[in-house]
Amino acid sequence: REAVRALLTPGEVRDRLTRDIFISQDPDDPTGLLEHALPKAIAAEEATRKLERAIRKGEVRRTHVNDPIADAEAKGILTGDEAKALAEVQELVSRVIAVDHFTPEEVAPHYVRPGQSRNDNRDSEQAAE
Repeated sequence: REAVRALLTPGEVRDRLTRDIFISQDPDDPTGLLEHALPKAIAAEEATRKLERAIRKGEVRRTHVNDPIADAEAKGILTGDEAKALAEVQELVSRVIAVDHFTPEEVAPHYVRPGQSRNDNRDSEQAAE
């Protein structure tokens, strides 16, 4: 756990490991986006813990149709600044994990619809050959 913390915290260990790696400072570049997001995520850790505690206690719900950050702010669990920071981190994380390097055609052979098995795709691919 300490090793992971050392890698995820800006400082000597991380600097030593990334010394010879190109890291952009441009948030529109993938590596720059990571560098931009990391300190913001670290700064929002306490607010993240507060939100997670509230969710575990049932004070705030996290579903696909609600905004738990806004809900926590409205209930006084998070301050306005904490809510703003968490919303920004959430947006940055979404950008970091977004994959846009595949066309729908490239993804389609690997997509498995509900009720379908992976073998169904392989069978149709083999039949097409």
